[in-house]
Amino acid sequence: MPIPEKEIGDVKQGYPITMKVRGYPRKRYEAHVRSIAPVTKNTETERMFFVYGELENRDGSLKSGMTGVGKILCGKRLIIEIASRRLIRWLRTEFWEYLP
Repeated sequence: MPIPEKEIGDVKQGYPITMKVRGYPRKRYEAHVRSIAPVTKNTETERMFFVYGELENRDGSLKSGMTGVGKILCGKRLIIEIASRRLIRWLRTEFWEYLP
């Protein structure tokens, strides 16, 4: 699962993952973060880290090469934190030398 570099600080080993694949949109698959790749892969617009987990596939419905979307639950946050996190991250990165 690719995660943008700017978001990887929120992801930790053991966090729960929920996924849906396009072939079975009504079915949810569960996993946990097993590992995070130590290097990034560059795309045209940003650097991505790959997060790995193992999905249970007891019924054999998942096939190699299937695509979908996933979410990693990184803990609860206040709505104000979520709404302002990009601005705060940008300020801390661009103006870190002026901040305490």
